[in-house]
Amino acid sequence: MTRALQWWAAGLRALVWLLLLAWGLFALSWGALHLLIVPRIGDWRPALERVATQALGVTVRIGDIQAESAGFVPAFELRDVRLTDLQGHEALHLPLVRSALSATSLWRLGFEQLVIESPVLEVRRTADGELRVAGLTVSSASDESGSRLADWLFSQPEWAIRNGQLLWVDETRPQVPALALTQVDLVSRNPGRQHLIRLDATPPTQWGDRVSVRGQFRQALWTSNASRWHDWHGQWFANAPGLNLHWLRQYLETRPLLGLELHQGQGHIRLWGQLTQGQLDNMTIDVALSSVEMEVAQARAPLAVRDLQARLLLRQDASWRSLATENLHFSLPDGLTWPGGNLRLGQRTDQAVGGSMAGRLDGERLDLAMLQRLSSSLPLPAEWHAQLQSLQPQGQVEALALEWSPQAWQAKGRVAGLSLQADAATSGPHTGSDELALGRPGLSEAALNFEATQTGGKAQLSLRNGTLVFPGVFEDPVLGFRQLDASARWQVNGSTIALELERLTFANADAEGVATGRWQTSDPEQSRSGSRFPGRLDLQATLSRAQADRVHRYLPLGIPADVRHYVRDSVQQGMARDASFKVRGDLWDFPFQAKDSGQFEVKARLDGVAYDYAPAHLLEEPGLSWPRLEQVSGELHIDRTRFQIAKAQARVSDLPQLRAEQVVARIDDMAADHPELALQARVLGTAADTLQFVNRSPLGEMTGNALREARAQGNTEVPFSLRLPLDDLEAARIQ
Repeated sequence: MTRALQWWAAGLRALVWLLLLAWGLFALSWGALHLLIVPRIGDWRPALERVATQALGVTVRIGDIQAESAGFVPAFELRDVRLTDLQGHEALHLPLVRSALSATSLWRLGFEQLVIESPVLEVRRTADGELRVAGLTVSSASDESGSRLADWLFSQPEWAIRNGQLLWVDETRPQVPALALTQVDLVSRNPGRQHLIRLDATPPTQWGDRVSVRGQFRQALWTSNASRWHDWHGQWFANAPGLNLHWLRQYLETRPLLGLELHQGQGHIRLWGQLTQGQLDNMTIDVALSSVEMEVAQARAPLAVRDLQARLLLRQDASWRSLATENLHFSLPDGLTWPGGNLRLGQRTDQAVGGSMAGRLDGERLDLAMLQRLSSSLPLPAEWHAQLQSLQPQGQVEALALEWSPQAWQAKGRVAGLSLQADAATSGPHTGSDELALGRPGLSEAALNFEATQTGGKAQLSLRNGTLVFPGVFEDPVLGFRQLDASARWQVNGSTIALELERLTFANADAEGVATGRWQTSDPEQSRSGSRFPGRLDLQATLSRAQADRVHRYLPLGIPADVRHYVRDSVQQGMARDASFKVRGDLWDFPFQAKDSGQFEVKARLDGVAYDYAPAHLLEEPGLSWPRLEQVSGELHIDRTRFQIAKAQARVSDLPQLRAEQVVARIDDMAADHPELALQARVLGTAADTLQFVNRSPLGEMTGNALREARAQGNTEVPFSLRLPLDDLEAARIQ
């Protein structure tokens, strides 16, 4: 026989002897249990008390003990069991304990199964944060006895509490009364290093319905203390129907767990969570609550909602905490309803910068009007709250990603149906004017895609039957558009801001065209404003179509009101084609009266225009008016403050045989204190119509009605020159 076979044979013999020895010991233990212990269990009571006292580290006294050996595993009943701590105080009184004892449980000084009937158990958190169960400290090196008791319990294969009472006392909150839970049923199964726990309890009536908590945990390999839950890992679940949060918040601090504090609310809550080294993280919460009031960490005001339904997802580690929603539905007390969008909010505390908060906010299908209402209840920077209050945003954010830190921020999003409220300034750039300065623009019914950071960004804007609002630019700041598409970029470099309008196409009832431009802040040392605002603008636009009678609508407030109203009332109908619009310079100097200050120019070809060069509103008293010109075709040119219609021809109103050629109408300085219209033309037609023109106009009175009775035949060609002070038509001069 070889040496290897000899070793194998010896090993098999040893294994057989070990098996025989184990079975022998088992047989002896089983025999001792059924033949010696069970029949004489009363005689063994002092010995059991000593063994229990040695195993648990506390004094154990048993009032009475009975045994029944009807099966392979005998059952025991222990009555009036009392545990006394090291100071001699009764730590726990158990009226009835049912247990099952096997041969193997004898070897480890434990039970196969342990059932405690109707105990009254006090759980206390001391002022220094220690957790005491029945007066014994749990998982604390300062009290070895408490740990030994808990270790013994969690090393038993199965133990349970039936119909017990649990009293929770929190000395860290001395103003809060003790909480009593009744009908407490607790089951703990502990195979190997696992701990399978279920707790069902009935809270006080005002709290709600019966609650249930379950857990499946595994203790760390490196720890021998079965009860040291600080080293446990696993999952847990809780179900609380009909829960009243008003009472819960007195006993449970939710801010460290959820990042928010629950003040009130009533309904159903279900929770799933992960336990990692005794810390709760990766929590999922299903809520269906009514009349909820909560307070988010770092928020300025509490949040009140009703009929809240959602799934909340909490993730956290040492420095990062996030809270996300799924299937979020709620309404505000005034009835405004959330459309179903979801939010994901994350926060990080950056200790390197003194504990300042960094964060990220993601969302989809977010109602801006409701978010503005809720903004004071969200942990946003203080300046954002003021901006949201001023902007009064409306619309739906289809997608949003926002990140911020003490040093930087960035945002990206897509918005539909966007409306932002404009903000007008209260004083104008022109000394003594009562016109508004350039304010913050606004818009409505816009679709917006944007990317932005603290150094710049880009955006695409689209309007369909929407509006743009330009306070301080136009007399009527609201411009309606059937269609508008724009693409823009901007940069922020310190105090310098630059905006580039890459392309703008638009169409409305007044005009249709395209534009490009650039705006940037001014140099305060070079600008006469002494400020960065209103800034420098370089804008060019071409119009393929424009309503001539709407030209006044787009004359900026830098042009005096008398002139703008004159253009409004004098150009009454017709079309402007092949129009161009240019603005270049510091907007503080607009409309650039000095030639070297900038450029403001409008050019257009007029067709079918009705031109009332002396509109009725300028007449001081009702009387004869100057006949207007109809079917005017010519060239419109606005250069800074100079207005001119040149190379025009027209017909005279109500005198169809009379026409005007080589018509030139101009206002040399629309910003002058006393602007004056100069009109020149050659009037051609019949002599009879020429006399009618004289007699029907103020010319008749100016000539003393000398031609009232005159008659004439044939054709005439008369050079005509009229100068009309727009603020004093009585001072008109004619040649």
